[in-house]
Amino acid sequence: GMPIGIIHHCTSVKRGLEFVRSGSMLIGDMPFGSYEYEDTDVALRNAYRFVKEGGCDAVKLEGGSKARANTAQKIVDGGVAVMGH
Repeated sequence: GMPIGIIHHCTSVKRGLEFVRSGSMLIGDMPFGSYEYEDTDVALRNAYRFVKEGGCDAVKLEGGSKARANTAQKIVDGGVAVMGH
């Protein structure tokens, strides 16, 4: 699973962005262990948590392997924007 504290921090930052009306995007940095699965549905569920619970506009993944590209594609196909690093 994913540490609940990360989602809490995202909601706090989102509230701050809305308060100052910055127009900035909030990108959720998916932690190690939240998307490195053969079953890409796990990664998609975790990405949905960042968007639905955390108020994020996109998620960020690390890595450049074919498996990571497949995971990113699954998340994008699910309607969540992905940034790579």
